[in-house]
Amino acid sequence: PVELLVEEAARLPRQVLLLLLAGLGLLAIALVLLRVWQKRGRQKTAAAALARQQAALQAKLIPSEDAAPPAPPAPAFLVWPAGDKEPIEITGDNVLIGRDLAVVDIALADRSVSRLHARIRQRNGRYWLYDEGSEMGTFLNHDRLGLSPKPLQDGDEVRFGRVALRFSLTR
Repeated sequence: PVELLVEEAARLPRQVLLLLLAGLGLLAIALVLLRVWQKRGRQKTAAAALARQQAALQAKLIPSEDAAPPAPPAPAFLVWPAGDKEPIEITGDNVLIGRDLAVVDIALADRSVSRLHARIRQRNGRYWLYDEGSEMGTFLNHDRLGLSPKPLQDGDEVRFGRVALRFSLTR
């Protein structure tokens, strides 16, 4: 049988053989591209499923700003670590912190603090810390805040640039 194929192939004109080989080559390329496309589709689907699972898990672990309040809000203070200055009372439900007295509610006289540095909001019985795009950063317990607000708890260390304070629900 192999000898017959060789004899028949020898009889076909060279151009037909070249066309046949080119067609087989194109078919092979098409099959490879199809496999790559299918593999990428599965990877995108798997990545999307993983992202949905992570978002659901994060929603369970990180409380939402709109979550139901555990209790009515307690008065809050920013306390100087050395205790040599009066604690700063957080009054209102949207307190701006920075260096510019004309813009903020709590002014901190330090060059590392931006004109408008951060914000503390009270929502549903909880206090939330926001960074307002400060240059030197806003830190909660040594972790720099990103775009998302973080809930404050009694005893948390809050740092605005180089100014470190402690968030407290008691004086």
